[in-house]
Amino acid sequence: MSRKYTYFIVRRIFLCRLLLISIIGILVFCGLNQYGNKAPVYATGDTKFGMQIDTHYANKIPHLTQLQQLKPAWIRGDYNSITFAPSWPTSVKSIVLVNNETTNSQNPGQNEPFSTWKTYVDTVYVPKIKHILQESPSIVAIEVWNEEDICHPGFCPYVPPQEYAYLLDQAATTIKAINHRIKVIMGGMAAGQIQYLQNVKQANLTGFSKIDAVGLHPYGASPDGWCASGCGGNNLTTGDLATKVTNYRTTAGKPVWVTEIGTGSSDRAWQAKYLTRSFTVLQRLQVPVVIWYAWVDTMGPNFGLMDSQENMKLSGEAFRRFTH
Repeated sequence: MSRKYTYFIVRRIFLCRLLLISIIGILVFCGLNQYGNKAPVYATGDTKFGMQIDTHYANKIPHLTQLQQLKPAWIRGDYNSITFAPSWPTSVKSIVLVNNETTNSQNPGQNEPFSTWKTYVDTVYVPKIKHILQESPSIVAIEVWNEEDICHPGFCPYVPPQEYAYLLDQAATTIKAINHRIKVIMGGMAAGQIQYLQNVKQANLTGFSKIDAVGLHPYGASPDGWCASGCGGNNLTTGDLATKVTNYRTTAGKPVWVTEIGTGSSDRAWQAKYLTRSFTVLQRLQVPVVIWYAWVDTMGPNFGLMDSQENMKLSGEAFRRFTH
């Protein structure tokens, strides 16, 4: 066999091996890419999911087994001494809601002068926050008020922007002085009127700068146009979910935490699809924390991840895909 022919054979073998390695590499890459295109649907990434509980009734607070089934990263609820059970795993973080119900007092109301609100904040609200942090130093986040931008007959937690700006400043200053690691969240806004956020920010920019995020309750918003104009009686007509979150985030110049989102529907399959689609959008936007309202139907008809007998619903199964 000539040296030239030997060289030719060796070269052919080398090229064949190189081609084979290249093909394998392409197949592996395509496989990983195919997996990557599917996995993010339920991959939690930077978004952590939790649920709302009703802390005013012991039978509306989940026990350890139910937590282990759902595996929420966060629990949100009004504060009282039984809010967060000592048997819960330390991996479950707490968002404590502090409003007039927490202080066991009537908020001054939207038509009261600034001086009345100032007295309430200084003598009732701030002392209550101090008491809470002394009693429960392991709290991770405090949400300052709840739906302060709305007022409906029978439900009016509204706080005028200037007065709320003062409340937010005093609360954030107090919390950070006690423990600077605690996240301070502006109470979840629900009206969809971004002007309220702008007015609060303008009223006290220094105070606003002390908070870590703004809360948002985008009820009725459509995830990527789904059911925006008719969907078997379950219509989502308050705008586009991604647009709403993005607008609030841009205006605030801070992260948005969706501290309530949910829907009550007797169509359990539809509710599960709404949860999946909404969570996927919020995950895509890298919203740090998303709270589903609520964990059980006794908190709101058909809103729960579990029914009134505390059995897992389809929405609960969908929730688990994001938390497991």
